[in-house]
Amino acid sequence: MRNSADEPALKYYLYIPRSLKEGQAADLLIYYPGVSGIANGIEVYRTFAENSGIILLGINYENLREIAHIPWFPGPPLQEIRSRYQINPKFFLLGFSDGGTYVMADLAARSDQIKAVVVHESGLWDSVADWDMFDRRFREADRTIPILLTCGMPEACASHSESVQSYREAGFESIRVQKVNGGHFLNAAQAKAASDFFEEYL
Repeated sequence: MRNSADEPALKYYLYIPRSLKEGQAADLLIYYPGVSGIANGIEVYRTFAENSGIILLGINYENLREIAHIPWFPGPPLQEIRSRYQINPKFFLLGFSDGGTYVMADLAARSDQIKAVVVHESGLWDSVADWDMFDRRFREADRTIPILLTCGMPEACASHSESVQSYREAGFESIRVQKVNGGHFLNAAQAKAASDFFEEYL
């Protein structure tokens, strides 16, 4: 876990794969955790990082009240990493539970910089009517970006499935839903599903 040089209250988790060679361009996976705000859950992706050479960046907001003024896109950590490593222009986004809200806000804000998105068990998708995805930024966002929703709880899977048609009607033709083993926690099954999906776009 590291502290941002520009915003000391902001911590982030960074994993640089050993397989990444000096001077080699790398893809970046940005992870937004759930309500706990603990970023080290992204450790379940270390095998994927080593196999693919992708850098892992987890945004830690357990001290959210102290750093609520920092934009979640994701601000200083991304700037610091870009200054130290050769990062490809487009990156991957991963969100778990409430972190899915940050992921979609990120997608809306700068879809031209995003390769693909995975959302695990996010309440964001439970009801299209409860979340205003049709604001100006989403109308302008690139709707060709591939999106995977994974779910383990039956109720989450049901709501995801009901919502997919609405998202497709809104233009997100590439959206998918995948059921995985496990409940509402970041686990190896979810990581495998997301890794397989991201590999399609490396």
